[in-house]
Amino acid sequence: MKLKGIKPIEQHVEKIVIAISGVAGLALLGVHFFSPSTFEINKQQVALSDAFKPAEEAAQKASAVMASVEPRLPEAPAAPGGEKLAIGLASGSSFKNPMIALTPGPSFGKANVDRSVAAATYQMPTVAPLASVVAHAFRSTVSPLEKIASPALADLLPKEQPFDKASVSLEGLFNGTSFRDQLVADPDGENGPMQPIPLGWWRDPNNEALTSIEIIGVEVERETLRNADGTTPASPIVVMVPGIPTRSNALKMWSESVKSLGDVPPLVEQIRAMEDEIQRPEYLRTIAGPAWKSPAEMAASAATDAEGKTRRVAELKKRLSESDIKIEELQRKIEQAPKTDKSKDKTTTAPPIDRGASGRIKGGANPAAAKKPEEQLNRAALERQLATKVEDRKRVVRSLEELGEKVDAAAADAQTAAPTVLPLLENPEVKLFAHDLTVEAGAQYRYHMRVVLNNPMYGRGLQESQKALAEQGLIRSAWSEWTAPVEVDPSEFFFVTSAEPRSEVNPTPRASAEMYTFYYGYYRLGSASLEPGDSLTATAKLPELKFADMKKVEEYAKAHAGESAPVPVATNPRGTLPGREKRLGGGRIQDPRIAVDRGGAGDGNVPAAAAAAPGPEWLTIPAKKSQEFRVDAVFLDAVPWAVGQRGLAGEDRPHFLAMLRGSSGQLLVRQPDQERAAEVYKRLEASAKEGERQGAPEVKVEEKPRVKPQKSGPSAPSPITGGGGG
Repeated sequence: MKLKGIKPIEQHVEKIVIAISGVAGLALLGVHFFSPSTFEINKQQVALSDAFKPAEEAAQKASAVMASVEPRLPEAPAAPGGEKLAIGLASGSSFKNPMIALTPGPSFGKANVDRSVAAATYQMPTVAPLASVVAHAFRSTVSPLEKIASPALADLLPKEQPFDKASVSLEGLFNGTSFRDQLVADPDGENGPMQPIPLGWWRDPNNEALTSIEIIGVEVERETLRNADGTTPASPIVVMVPGIPTRSNALKMWSESVKSLGDVPPLVEQIRAMEDEIQRPEYLRTIAGPAWKSPAEMAASAATDAEGKTRRVAELKKRLSESDIKIEELQRKIEQAPKTDKSKDKTTTAPPIDRGASGRIKGGANPAAAKKPEEQLNRAALERQLATKVEDRKRVVRSLEELGEKVDAAAADAQTAAPTVLPLLENPEVKLFAHDLTVEAGAQYRYHMRVVLNNPMYGRGLQESQKALAEQGLIRSAWSEWTAPVEVDPSEFFFVTSAEPRSEVNPTPRASAEMYTFYYGYYRLGSASLEPGDSLTATAKLPELKFADMKKVEEYAKAHAGESAPVPVATNPRGTLPGREKRLGGGRIQDPRIAVDRGGAGDGNVPAAAAAAPGPEWLTIPAKKSQEFRVDAVFLDAVPWAVGQRGLAGEDRPHFLAMLRGSSGQLLVRQPDQERAAEVYKRLEASAKEGERQGAPEVKVEEKPRVKPQKSGPSAPSPITGGGGG
């Protein structure tokens, strides 16, 4: 049937569209398979097979640039607002005290890696050994408050009262400025690969006057030269000396608290607040005996013999000469330093430090070449050092005067203010104390010391080859030189003070002996007259002494723990007490009667009014009134001994020897003249005399003011006061 009005094309239009689409699809498929594909890279058409060639060329260029000996540095991009910045700099405006922050940001418990310095290499700073190390023995009676403060300390004291204790104290000097020079100096010079330690690693970020370097502890080693029984050790016996159990132990705090770099700042801040307790720990509180003094002072007081006095005078004169040189040097530096204009409250600023292209201070490894600009321009620090040196010179002058030497006390015309405490790294002579409570009476020892500081490179992001420098949290100095041998006096002595052989007047030989034993703070004296066959026995009368009621001591300690109230402390004879602060439990308790010397050199003298004060309320138990002496020896005979000495008139002086038999049957020979002249005899005799006045207040004689005499001359006549005649 024929359609009307429909053309043939209209009848087959859908077939035509399908055919055209199929032909186009075949054409595209042929182009895809039979023509190479290209990509546009850097505005260039690149075939698929050459797609990685531009990357290879770029890599080869980069490798050539890195291998170049003189690479071309890229030009600095123009920062936005550069024109405005240039205009501002050209205006000549100045800023007060411009500073650049060089410290890393807060770590919040994690190591803050400084990417700018991680690729550098550093050298561990060297801590110089301690200088002028001196050790001296000390003996006194420890307060019962100390015994109940720590079970570990109780093991070091006698089981029964009085708690008499022998010990050795040590003193040494740490050079803080020398360690600071190690921190600021370039280890291998301007052209070397190493760099100085960044300031942000050892300077306090919150206060530029402080540093984040502190003394964490002082370590002491002891070598036994002679045992307490008089024998010599077969092999050297060297042990580490433990500290006082009741005192702060910062080394233990560090090992328990520091696990990462973030733990260091808060602990360093805590250690800085208790630096005096760590650097100069107080000796034990005492209730009887001489006042504790620094080992240097005790050694000076003990130098009474001619040889010791001469040696001590030579040492003090050397220190005096060194002090004068140092004072002149500090005065010269102060004159060269910029002065502070207080009226305008401005400080003259120094020219900028030339650090060169590498950022290091020019001058290489020689600190003098760099002229130490930070130190030279710190006028206040120099003045503090000068004040400290002047005070040290005055102490040396006083010591020389005590030894009979006359010295000009003027400190090189130095005009300074009162001395202040110098920061650790600005003090060339930081005093350090240590105490050994584990000694035995009658033994002989020698010691050496070293100081422990925190490591400024601990926890830093260093190169793999330097990781070991950042792993150790503490650094130690080398051991100091060994001290001179220290004698710890035995608890008992006896001396033969006279001897007479048989004669026409005395048919029986005779001798006199003095026996000493340490009891309740002092040596007690007992005398005996001897004839052949007599053993050495005597009795000494003791002053009125009181023991502590330990139950009351415990109650008192609990009642006053943590309070800032005075602690009653028994006065020593002549009103002396160990100075400095008193502690009980975890708090500080200050006795207002005690002259506190935080520098560690106070003698602890108490005013006369305080010396008459009653003892502690817990000293209530009466002690014994006499002390018995017995030496296991028997007097045998006295014989003449000719030594060729003569008296003042040229006559021959007779000398005799006392012969005794010891406990094991050995023959003991004593020469009375030598016994009385021995230094130890004089020292024990003086101690016994002090002990006789124990507990008695010292009477202070007040001098009446002198009446100023009237001047004579032609003055008005005195009125006539009497009646009657002229």
